[in-house]
Amino acid sequence: MLARSLLARSRRLSRPAFRQRNAGTRLLYATPSRMKIKFEDDDDSTPCPRKTELAQKILRQTFGRNAFRLEQEAAISTILHGRNAMVVMPTGGGKSLCYQVPAIAFEKLDLASDAGRPSGHGITVVVSPLLALMRDQVNILKRKGVAAESMDSTKTWEQQQEIGAKMRDGTLRLLYCASERFSKRFIENLKQVAGGVRLVAVDEAHCISEWGHQFRPDYLKVARFVQEVKAERTICLTATATTNVIDDICKAFHIAKTDIFCTTPYRSNLRLLAKAVERAEDKLKEHKGPTLIYVTGREQTVALVKKLVKAGLRALPFHSGMQNKDKEANQDKFMADEVDIIVATIAFGMGIDKPNIRNVVNYGIPGSIEEYSQQIGRAGRDGKPSTCIFYLCPRDLGDREVLAYGDSLTRKTVVSVLGNIFDDDVTALPLDGVFKRNHFAQAKE
Repeated sequence: MLARSLLARSRRLSRPAFRQRNAGTRLLYATPSRMKIKFEDDDDSTPCPRKTELAQKILRQTFGRNAFRLEQEAAISTILHGRNAMVVMPTGGGKSLCYQVPAIAFEKLDLASDAGRPSGHGITVVVSPLLALMRDQVNILKRKGVAAESMDSTKTWEQQQEIGAKMRDGTLRLLYCASERFSKRFIENLKQVAGGVRLVAVDEAHCISEWGHQFRPDYLKVARFVQEVKAERTICLTATATTNVIDDICKAFHIAKTDIFCTTPYRSNLRLLAKAVERAEDKLKEHKGPTLIYVTGREQTVALVKKLVKAGLRALPFHSGMQNKDKEANQDKFMADEVDIIVATIAFGMGIDKPNIRNVVNYGIPGSIEEYSQQIGRAGRDGKPSTCIFYLCPRDLGDREVLAYGDSLTRKTVVSVLGNIFDDDVTALPLDGVFKRNHFAQAKE
């Protein structure tokens, strides 16, 4: 049913010039005819053709690609003209180029301008919840000769100081970080960057919205962070977002409706299958090529890996309960084709960039359509035919219901939390009164 629902949605969204209105937000789904946009009201002194040509030159020379895909060029043009943008593209659609190309272009545009930018060419900050993604993209950019670093929990004190120095002197073009890094010292370092913060790119932006399927409270800090570092512009990117989520993001970052760029999640190279099985053991199938198997719990990853290894297959687990070094080691082996199968929870969902994954197997029911879309989006990023198999057995629905109802708060939990916040002798006061408190300051009833 979930796979059928996703296919139905994809067919609806794949119609040319499809437009959808909801909660005051207009989504424009791309067709090849909307590749280029000329902004008549643009007040930038640099001609539009120069910026377009520069972006295309960077695409060819730095990234080795001949042409932009769908809405990439329009989104990049919006950023280079100083406006905020929202990008919704499927996994493998090329979202990262929408901020990497501008990050490289800023310096070149400064040098080409008569006025120049004597204080420096600034930095692009990429906010991501994914350590693996940051590491992969930094390594790729460095191999292409782009000055990029990540500020994350794996860095030593000396490494952090070295990166901080590169930030301040303006030699760093892109800096990747998680929202948990938004300390006062980090923000002050960014304020001292020569040329300032030219762009903040918010990857996996659906984490900002409480409507999002992977809401992260720390992401609520990002909009304030953008203001504190005085970022010139912002781009928010995600592969999966409902209209409610898009509306939340645009309000938080002041993105105009005309600067929302969406493409259909439908990908013609993916073959989606849903199969019913009677026993969980029947789900163990051999598939040619790199394979991802998604399960719902940590214990399942370990148990299934043992069965696969016993059957003679090269498989490793990946879940949030593992040490970072173990997760990185397993991911590196999968990326290098040293193992064929990764059995993972949703912890291996967003941001894994391995182009030749041939199969994605769902061993259980995902939490939502958006989660399922993220997971199957790992397959076939190189454009070659790939298979996404959704296996079901009778007990799967019951397991998912237990997880769903398990998220509900009991009365005992609520009373316990309130007891930790308030004293026993707290009483309701008239409006504009003040609560007596013992842990958190509480003003007004």
